[in-house]
Amino acid sequence: MIVFPAVDLYGGRVVRLLRGDYSKMRGYAVDPVEAAKGFRDAGCLQIHIVDLEGAKAGEPKHLDALEKIAALGLFVQYGGGLRSADAVARALNSGASRVMAGSLIFKDMRRAPELAARFGGKIMAAVDVKEGKERAERARGGGAPFLRGLFVVPDNADRARRNDGRHGRRFLPSLYC
Repeated sequence: MIVFPAVDLYGGRVVRLLRGDYSKMRGYAVDPVEAAKGFRDAGCLQIHIVDLEGAKAGEPKHLDALEKIAALGLFVQYGGGLRSADAVARALNSGASRVMAGSLIFKDMRRAPELAARFGGKIMAAVDVKEGKERAERARGGGAPFLRGLFVVPDNADRARRNDGRHGRRFLPSLYC
């Protein structure tokens, strides 16, 4: 099993949302780079960075922190606000080893082959799931019906996916077209 410790960022701080609710945000008195150093020093080789502010704004807001965290030598999986190919390129150029771009990919599935050709294994489709419904882009007003049937995940398939238990994120295989 590969464990990616998660660091969520908002306003330059390490935060955690309760069930994905921005109004129930808890901030921590630790610098994002220091948090990443702590995970690295504990033996972690990779880290999962979510730019919550970027996700809300629709563009990355913590590329400076990403650059500093990547300089620690960790494999950095980064997401949040990556709604254009340019934003994906900026995140990768800032040090992300892989980016999660669910909104970009699922907004127009016809672009998936183009994105896969351009970024290869450095881009993956990330899908947030709550109560069995996709929440990749809340601006769309909730779960998108076009995802039904795209991933078949039976209720008893817990061994085939990882539910982080906090906000229902299911880590599904990368999308290669």
